[in-house]
Amino acid sequence: MKLTFDTAVEEFRAEFVAFLDANLPTEAEAGERPRSSAHDADVLLTFVRTAPMPRSARASVCC
Repeated sequence: MKLTFDTAVEEFRAEFVAFLDANLPTEAEAGERPRSSAHDADVLLTFVRTAPMPRSARASVCC
């Protein structure tokens, strides 16, 4: 059973951690992330217009 990672994997992990350290916003900058896109009308309308739905339901969509 192998319990260690290859050198290439360890190098990737180090590169990834360095990227995160350099690019992740602080908690103050990030703020609270929304748990839904329901507040974004454009996202909602795009979904409603493109989501597959049964023919019987298509006539009731107003968009």
